[in-house]
Amino acid sequence: MLCDSVSKAFSRQAKGNRLSDLNTTQRVHLLTRLVDTELVEPMQAVWKVYTHSVDHLDCAEHLLCQVNHHERKSNIESRIGVVRASSLAAGWALAQVKQRSGPQYWSLYKEAVWSGSKGDDCMSTYKVDQKACNIFPWQKKEFMSMSYDHNEL
Repeated sequence: MLCDSVSKAFSRQAKGNRLSDLNTTQRVHLLTRLVDTELVEPMQAVWKVYTHSVDHLDCAEHLLCQVNHHERKSNIESRIGVVRASSLAAGWALAQVKQRSGPQYWSLYKEAVWSGSKGDDCMSTYKVDQKACNIFPWQKKEFMSMSYDHNEL
């Protein structure tokens, strides 16, 4: 499974090129793009969730669900796996921050990660204040607008 995901990731980044046909500079660029796209970018998204959630614990479950749900839409197994694994680690760390309120929070965070990974509706399951928990540009498209205070001419 892991080898299959790595092979698919390599094929996506290589764009039809074989490693043996590339010179050293091209190989470096290919491997850099592979690591950045398949590992660093997904982990940065989860890091953003974690750092925001430390100060806004009420957003944690929603954001953990959202980031996994969003990555699921990409249908790229390696990225989905990286986001899920790093989200579980972030959820555990957030549970330690909130430990003062009880150990049940780890199970809640874990549930949020799996809900998002399965494609559950994070918006209805983990309701939050839109402004406080809207940290990604793609969320603006997913949040339903509740603003009716403008005038139509």
